[in-house]
Amino acid sequence: MSEVTPNPQAAGSSWTAFLKSIASFNGDLSSLTAPPFILSSTSLTEFSSYWAEHPSVFAAPAKEPDPAKRALLVLKWFLTTLKQQYASRSEQYGNEKKPLNPFLGELFLGKWEDEAGTTELISEQVNHHPPATAYSIINKPTGVHLQGYNAQKASFSKTINIKQIGHAVLTVPDPSNPGEKDTYLITLPSLHVEGLIFGAPFIELDSASYITSSTGFTAKIDYSGKGWISGKKNSFTATLYPTGKEKEVLYNCSGQWTKAFEIHSGPVKNNSSKTLIENWDPTDTPTTELIIAPLEKQHPLESRRAWANVATGIAKGDMDYVGKEKSKIEQAQRAMRKKEQSEGREWQRRYFTAVTEPDETLETLGPNVGLSTNGDADKTGGLWRFDEAKAEKVKGHELTEEERIQIAQELLGVDIDLKSSSTLQLVSTMPPTPRILQRNYIVKFDLAPRHITNPPISRTLSCPAEANFYQLHRVLQLVFGWSDSHLYEFEASRRPSPEMRAITREFYINSMNGQGPPPALPRYTRLRLIDQEDDFSEFASPTLKERRANGYKLHKYFDDPLYADYKMVYTYDEGDSWEHEMTVLGRADPTNHFVCLAGTGHPAAEDVRGPVGWEALKAAYRAARPDDEQLWMRTWFEQICLNGEPLGLSGSNIDEWPQESINEELEALQILRNFHH
Repeated sequence: MSEVTPNPQAAGSSWTAFLKSIASFNGDLSSLTAPPFILSSTSLTEFSSYWAEHPSVFAAPAKEPDPAKRALLVLKWFLTTLKQQYASRSEQYGNEKKPLNPFLGELFLGKWEDEAGTTELISEQVNHHPPATAYSIINKPTGVHLQGYNAQKASFSKTINIKQIGHAVLTVPDPSNPGEKDTYLITLPSLHVEGLIFGAPFIELDSASYITSSTGFTAKIDYSGKGWISGKKNSFTATLYPTGKEKEVLYNCSGQWTKAFEIHSGPVKNNSSKTLIENWDPTDTPTTELIIAPLEKQHPLESRRAWANVATGIAKGDMDYVGKEKSKIEQAQRAMRKKEQSEGREWQRRYFTAVTEPDETLETLGPNVGLSTNGDADKTGGLWRFDEAKAEKVKGHELTEEERIQIAQELLGVDIDLKSSSTLQLVSTMPPTPRILQRNYIVKFDLAPRHITNPPISRTLSCPAEANFYQLHRVLQLVFGWSDSHLYEFEASRRPSPEMRAITREFYINSMNGQGPPPALPRYTRLRLIDQEDDFSEFASPTLKERRANGYKLHKYFDDPLYADYKMVYTYDEGDSWEHEMTVLGRADPTNHFVCLAGTGHPAAEDVRGPVGWEALKAAYRAARPDDEQLWMRTWFEQICLNGEPLGLSGSNIDEWPQESINEELEALQILRNFHH
């Protein structure tokens, strides 16, 4: 399935907003909704296939009689998988994309055919809370078998950090001892995402991972990245040594896991042309294509069939359609979990079983590499192992047409069109008949105009009348470069009459005996539109209307004579108190999306302590001899602030704002897709 990669400029503002949202997000980032342009149509269950895209390399250890060299071939195989696992998507699409989160029971099945014979893949989503994927890969002629499971825990600290939870177990028949098998316990590397600030994310591995064997050998792989100043991207050094004797290096490998690497005998310090065993270059050995069944012959729960409509929407860039199709699956899955709970049963895994008895591999080899003997079962929903009995049972059962229909309806929430043949077609919901649009409003938004000057920050928008205030909030987050990580509100207020102003001021001054500054004049608030996640104010007066922003349309406010004398203010982030004053300038021809007509000023830095902090930051760049605090502010804005500028705010940068890319993204949003003019 092809994927749309929008113009990088068009995605710029949304990317900035996404960065700021992950910086303020508490919890597992894998549950965070990503902007459309970094969504992938590939499910995480497909990632298991990256273990064996060089099937001949995967099966090669079974032909080596020497146990040390066999362990080296296992290490070589592992290193050749890294590019496919962690860089192939970045190379294919230009940057790393967020995969689809699998549903419980999702399957991905396939096989490879090459000179090593048939290698079969089974991947299954075995747990949902927390999410975990289990896999089994076996080369049929040799019996080399990989099984394992993994989950991810993501967090943010200057970048996205991902801890991989789980492990893999490789069994390799010993050619010199028929019936005997080597067992290799494989840990998973930690990783982080680089290139965030430039909108071109890619994965970098860090720390170390291990492969330890029942034959008494251990491999340690140390990962390092490019860093800020020196070093090569995706670098690693690996050593193979007798378990417990790390300094007695038998073989070493070094290079870049995305490019070429060398394999030498002995320790790294002795590397030379004489010790060179092999030079691996992935460009010299293309991957073998995975063979999967045609869509209509797949099980309803297989990834590419289950997500077919979602993948189509992503390929077309139709994110409304993507949302609807994803929602069908998610709602059906929630309904099934409730049904299971009410009936006192749980989902039956198709190919894997969570074992409860002690695991021999983890008990004997786990201590060598610091892996828990329970396999972190509490973080993955169980210690998952491939169940051959289940697999054999599945082979002997062909789903009936009625069973396919029932599975699709109950577990995926999709309608089925039953044709005369046995082929089942997914039915896509057609969009509703378009409705007629009213004329747009031309509205100017000034950000804290009494505080921010030289230059002021403003945006003038053409706003569809049928849009609601939540949609306007989303657009304002985009055009002003905010992160949507705080609550917001729209408030319609007016100042009191001149007579009431005088009485109010005199009353407060007299009550203070002339001490202290005059208070700010009160505002009479008639309407407040709040975030749907916010609680209604317990101090609201009976005359104050409070409504959810997503249920209140623009024309309902702008066309109501009741609010003719009122001023609407959009406030974002109560702590920093960013007030955007709204002024209606006129009407315009209708559109089904917002248009940014004009504007001034670079987007303000979020979490800079509001307008006062923003002015202080600008002063730090104007200072001919900045003090230590001003130098720190510059560094913070250029390197840490998520909507900052690597070049700072000097010169013309203070006036720069991406109007063209903003409008491209606003048009792509198509907020009022079901309307026309």
